Amino acid sequence: MAPRLYEVGRHGAFDISTDPVRHSREYASIHPPRPDLEAYSDTRRNLKWIVGAAATAAILVLGVMLISSTAAAAILKLSSSKWFWSTIVILSLAVYGAVASIKELTPDVSKNEPFVLTEGISAWPTAAIGAFTLLMSLIFLRYSWRRLKANETSLTHEFGLDGQNSEGQTGEGPRGERRNPEEKTRRSSVDIGEKFQYDTTLPSSIFRRAARYMVGLENWRQQTPGHFDGAHLWHEYATLGDLKNFVARCLPQVAIALCFVWLLMTLFGFPNVPCRGSACFIINDAIIMLNIAAMMLLIFYVIDVTLLCRKWVNCIAMNKIDWPGETLTKIALKQGVGKQNLDEWMGIELIAERTKVIGNFIYFPFIVMFLLGISRHSYLDNWDFSVALIIIFALSAILIVANALVLRRSADRAKREAVKRLESRLTQLSSQTPEEIKQRQQIDWAINAIKNNQRGAFLPFTQHPIFGAAIALPSGGYGIVLLLEYLATGH
Repeated sequence: MAPRLYEVGRHGAFDISTDPVRHSREYASIHPPRPDLEAYSDTRRNLKWIVGAAATAAILVLGVMLISSTAAAAILKLSSSKWFWSTIVILSLAVYGAVASIKELTPDVSKNEPFVLTEGISAWPTAAIGAFTLLMSLIFLRYSWRRLKANETSLTHEFGLDGQNSEGQTGEGPRGERRNPEEKTRRSSVDIGEKFQYDTTLPSSIFRRAARYMVGLENWRQQTPGHFDGAHLWHEYATLGDLKNFVARCLPQVAIALCFVWLLMTLFGFPNVPCRGSACFIINDAIIMLNIAAMMLLIFYVIDVTLLCRKWVNCIAMNKIDWPGETLTKIALKQGVGKQNLDEWMGIELIAERTKVIGNFIYFPFIVMFLLGISRHSYLDNWDFSVALIIIFALSAILIVANALVLRRSADRAKREAVKRLESRLTQLSSQTPEEIKQRQQIDWAINAIKNNQRGAFLPFTQHPIFGAAIALPSGGYGIVLLLEYLATGH
């Protein structure tokens, strides 16, 4: 017989011999059993594990439903979704396919990586965390996209930004005829396309225009110098955020980022992969590559959404916005304030409601990086965190936090400019007539309402998602609490 091979785990020597001993009922063997190999062929034992895991998950879900009525309503809504059950079926088939492919790749399972969780000598726990992280990245992308579009629809109706009740150029065509919202959106996208194709006669000009479009730096059109129509500006902002425009901007960025990742790996060395057997290497390499691609897509999606919102906020901060007259009239009746004194207040309210959703997206890339960091901990196996990975994670975190801080600064500037414009109106009032006294009271109300707005990007720093994601989340408990609170309440 060949010598036995062992690897020292946390609880002693673990047999990794490639010629496992076949235990017989007739006599005892001096060699320890290989429970990891038995798991491949013991169907009855595997079924017990599957049933036990399913029962445990069901008990936990029922317990959460009994504790929280909000969670119960969310789980019932989720379980009634066809998309949820379709995802479960697809995941089950994917897991079955992965197991089947492992058996095909490694007919002799003893030559493969051992499947143990707590000995610190198996790459499979890291592969499982990696697969879970990949799934979370895709869920975060879908969730953030749906949340953003739901917020967009809600604000469009709440503030009358559908183009139907705005005054001036927004709701009327060139001859005064009314345009519906779909026509308005189509016109906006045509205008953006025309701007992108303008002045592209030279290769350098083509490259410059393409680069500006890719990073969302295209100039938005003003209806008159220093003036923006609020509904038109909102539709142009929403059109640039559509899926096709997002893909046109982000796919080149992700491709460049992946090339940069490969260059860093080449220069500083690829991370160590402590695998045995071809199946382990193939599966781990596939999971790592898919995770990096999904993480980059998620990061650039969050950055793109933040940059686009910042550009929209800057337009509100530095220009006079003509909001829909019917909306201003409705709000004026509700607040008891003249509509001429509501334009600055409405801009700040809209920024607060929009950034309240966008600001929380900063959590998602940090969660993904946090999970990927855990998956490479030396407790699980002889993983390392190479210089290239440290640079990639650090640059990603800096990009996300910097963009969030810039959006916060733009929102603060919008608030300062709004207050400054309102205060300049106050200086023009002499307060000698009842009408001027009334105007002054209304402007004072608008100034106080703007200054006291602490929602979205106007939150204090310790309550802002930047603090929770960049500082509290990596440090542990407090960040997890903030994340769970956000996912449970939606704000």
